[in-house]
Amino acid sequence: MDRFNEVTQPDVRAARFQQQPLILPPSPPTPPPRKQAYRMAVTGVLIVALVGFILGLLTSASQHKTVQSHPVSTQSVTARVTSHVTAQPSPSPASTTPAASAACSGQVSINDAAAVLDAGQVCREAAMLGYPISIYTTNTYTGGDGDFDQQVRAMVTSPRMIVFAMTIDKVHQHVHVALFGGIAVPLDDHSYHQAMDAFNHDFHTSGDYTEATIAALRSLQNALEGG
Repeated sequence: MDRFNEVTQPDVRAARFQQQPLILPPSPPTPPPRKQAYRMAVTGVLIVALVGFILGLLTSASQHKTVQSHPVSTQSVTARVTSHVTAQPSPSPASTTPAASAACSGQVSINDAAAVLDAGQVCREAAMLGYPISIYTTNTYTGGDGDFDQQVRAMVTSPRMIVFAMTIDKVHQHVHVALFGGIAVPLDDHSYHQAMDAFNHDFHTSGDYTEATIAALRSLQNALEGG
């Protein structure tokens, strides 16, 4: 009987051991709230930067296509001659009452702000060129010669147009002359240089702005006629 009880009676210690609750391994610690916020902030900044970079690439590509589809046209000026002349101490214009501007016939325009030209004589000579020409004089310009050249060049608004301009500084005995022509004027650089040489030679000889201007115009006329 004792043996039967020993065989059939369960091991209470073993049963008690089996009924103990299962202990799971500890879960990883949850990061503190501050670290989570920092990580979220960094992630947000990276996302915003990536989106901005992509938008910048798209905008740059769009602008590049726009520039290619609208090319900028160049100005129709091919010839330019500038010259420096030493003014005479007392230059005497050919006319005692020169007009500040003159309404010339045909395609000639004269703006003699320095009042040193006989507008009638210059008009008649310039009209023989057969091309639109604007002639300017000034004695109030205070900029540099290079800036003056750029302003005169901008006055050439037609491929057939010629612009002749001079700035006169009587205090420093200095005259700067600029001559520009459009691409449709059949004159080369040599022809423009010859015209400026004619102006310089005549002015040094006579000290007269009208005669020197007419000499330059006649040189241009001879070049246009193939002479």
